[in-house]
Amino acid sequence: RTWIPLYGKGSSILFEDYEGLRYACDVPYTIEELILPKELLEQVISQVTDNPSLDIYLYSMPRKGIDVKEEELERWIRLSDYEYLTDTVRGDIVIQLLKYYGKEEDNRYLVEYLSSLDGSFMSATQRGEIVRRMVLCDCMDMAYRWFEKYGNCKVDDKILLHLLETQIEREYVSTEGKLQLYAYHLLERGTFSGSLLNYLMTNYQGLLKDLRKLWNASKSYQMDRKSFCERFLVQVLFSGYYVSEQAEVFKELVLANGDEKVIYAYLAKHSYEAFAKNNLIQSEVLVEISRLHSVGKQVPEICRLAYLKYYAENREEIQKEE
Repeated sequence: RTWIPLYGKGSSILFEDYEGLRYACDVPYTIEELILPKELLEQVISQVTDNPSLDIYLYSMPRKGIDVKEEELERWIRLSDYEYLTDTVRGDIVIQLLKYYGKEEDNRYLVEYLSSLDGSFMSATQRGEIVRRMVLCDCMDMAYRWFEKYGNCKVDDKILLHLLETQIEREYVSTEGKLQLYAYHLLERGTFSGSLLNYLMTNYQGLLKDLRKLWNASKSYQMDRKSFCERFLVQVLFSGYYVSEQAEVFKELVLANGDEKVIYAYLAKHSYEAFAKNNLIQSEVLVEISRLHSVGKQVPEICRLAYLKYYAENREEIQKEE
């Protein structure tokens, strides 16, 4: 008969015969628990403090819920600092501590604990929860530093919008690239506000497809888009790409008394394409050429030629206008 000590219920026993063959389950054996930890725990806890093995054992015990109790607070704090625990477990312990501090009426303890945290070992979800707590505590600078350091840590879009709006209000004149990138990515996910759109239209430099998305998103907001319309059309003219919204953008720029250089350049380009390449001319271009001529403005010759060609080929349009 042989007695061997086993530490924990996760142990396995292997048997080896005289030929060196090993057996995991064919040999019958009995495991008998000689020491009952629950009967000794009260005595041990009262006498032993700051012992990593005991702390981890108590944490791993099955219990109702995993909420931190006041009498266990010091142990939970020690557990969060044990580097030999897995990163996931340490991160979960930190989240439970945040919930404990969050229940206090005075949030100074929560803010103090948040400021002491290091997110290098945490998962993206855990970091997102910490950023959320920072925002709810109005620790915006702290939250933005975390967001910059760890990237998009699975923060809820509404929380992120509130964080970016605060940052935009503080640094509105800034053209800092990261902030623009964060704001645009939020727009791509369909979460935005008037202040975020206004910031992007003022500062964001992107592809035409990005500007197009900005234009469409800002339609329902009452804001001055004249400068954005000018930048949009200049990019259309230089790139040579066709954008379905460009006629609408041009019309808004005209109504807003935009830069005449941009307006004339747009008229000349589309007039040339209509006259020399037989492309269809936009109705907005014809209307603006007519308006400029009626108020005595000098219109580029290519515009007059395109205008004349269109009405020469569409005489019925003259009668309709009359």
